[in-house]
Amino acid sequence: MDTKQSFFEFVQAATTPYHCARAGVQLLQAAGFTLLESASDWEIKAGGKYAVVFQDLYLFAFTVGSDWTRGSGYRMAVSHGDTPGFRVKAAPCKKQGQYLFLNTEVYGGANLASWADRPLSLAGRVALRSADPMQPNMKLVDLRRPVAIIPDVAVHLVGEHSESKQKKSVKLPLLTVGGENLEQDYLLRCLGKELNVKEEDILDYELHVYHCAPCTVVGMEEELVSAPRLDNLTSVYAVLRALADGERRSGVNVSVVFDGEEIGSRTKGGAFSAVTEVFMKKLYLALGLNEEQYLGEMLQGMLLSCDVAHAYHPMFASVYDDKNACYPNGGVCIKQSASQTYATDSTMGAMIRQLCESKGIPCQRFANHTDVRGGSTLANMVACLLGVKAADVGLALFAMHSAMETMGAKDEQYFVDFLTAFMSAE
Repeated sequence: MDTKQSFFEFVQAATTPYHCARAGVQLLQAAGFTLLESASDWEIKAGGKYAVVFQDLYLFAFTVGSDWTRGSGYRMAVSHGDTPGFRVKAAPCKKQGQYLFLNTEVYGGANLASWADRPLSLAGRVALRSADPMQPNMKLVDLRRPVAIIPDVAVHLVGEHSESKQKKSVKLPLLTVGGENLEQDYLLRCLGKELNVKEEDILDYELHVYHCAPCTVVGMEEELVSAPRLDNLTSVYAVLRALADGERRSGVNVSVVFDGEEIGSRTKGGAFSAVTEVFMKKLYLALGLNEEQYLGEMLQGMLLSCDVAHAYHPMFASVYDDKNACYPNGGVCIKQSASQTYATDSTMGAMIRQLCESKGIPCQRFANHTDVRGGSTLANMVACLLGVKAADVGLALFAMHSAMETMGAKDEQYFVDFLTAFMSAE
């Protein structure tokens, strides 16, 4: 399999958390996974491969080794499918004279200046009228073409360092100019045509604005990749591909794609939600364990939280610790922090380094500059809920949270190889 091409196709398909979960399920089903219903009784057997989607945006997938026995523990790799950007408000349009803008709010810690003057599209989930008022008809939609743009103001008028560069209220996507259709329901009418439904049957929606540029190989030696949503689709693709390709016979392997990480993870599909613990319990009870045995199994696991790391940028050297810096094409980044915003301890760090050495996979170590907080990921929350030892790993990335981000062209393959080794080691 051509990992680069397959990864590019995944990024183009995973435009929102909903489409990320769907693309993930398609990847797993192509590898022989069986789709389970979240609330049903699960029938699980040794040697099986399974996946379940919760509320269209959280994906929990697992394999059971062919020689599974109680006490063999589990390996878990987690990631998140949401991306900083813009989300459409309930009243979707804002008319300003001859212009009709999308009425949006910022989702997560987006680098707002990077979104200006780029081709943008719309995707998400739409709730339609149904025969049962308790069960609306839910549809995914993705326009998959440039339909909006956030036009910046000329530097002549505001100056190079204008506050407008990061001011949320002026970063509204322009949807259309002129014409006779500049009313509040213009977007709903467009959605109705896209879905082939009546406008009045669209009752609600969760729509995200996304950058619809393709993934591109750049550099004189084609050593870099520029693409939208690399944070954190690099990790989503890797944890799912590794789960599908891993060959561990004796235990359980689990991959999870969360939602809501960019807004704090305290969401129904986020890392702080109880849903992961619920699904882990359903898994082990279906394997015949009782409550006491399940609790014991939970303490015999390993967790890798997979999210991107900051690539060292020498033009901004003062915000990095150059002795603990990571570089594009440098392989797996092991992230550590005294505050435990990165959960790696020496036990897990040593395990990762030995595993990489055994497979010839390069790895590097990352820590933030002492005066720069840098961010946090998923490991500390999931580890607290499950009582599992954990580590934070990822790939080095320039311009994290920008509309376009840049990574090393070799790194996705390194990450897939590393996580596959993690899911295969007995």
